[in-house]
Amino acid sequence: MTNLREIVRRHTERETKEALMARKGSEVIADSILEELKSQGNIDKEVDKILDAFREEIEKDSPKAKRKKKYRFYYLGGNLFTTTGIAISVNQEAWTFTVILSMLALGIYSFFTFSQE
Repeated sequence: MTNLREIVRRHTERETKEALMARKGSEVIADSILEELKSQGNIDKEVDKILDAFREEIEKDSPKAKRKKKYRFYYLGGNLFTTTGIAISVNQEAWTFTVILSMLALGIYSFFTFSQE
């Protein structure tokens, strides 16, 4: 990723310098503004935005993303089932059923909290 970062950084610096030269007309002024932008971290922020967009585009249809969507569906179903069951069992004062569903809900929440990659 370091090599890719350096390539994107050089490209971003070159584009920024060309844009500054087109606006200011002087290479010396463009260089000084570019150095100021580097020292403020604006170039690094732009590089990070480009690399993040690139990474998101790659990971969008990956097997990992599909697995996360499937797990999210299971989490939603389990959450809906347990919370509805807990509400009904509390209303009926079926405390054993309430405890069992609460433990199941805790297990579901724990699994999905700690299994995130």
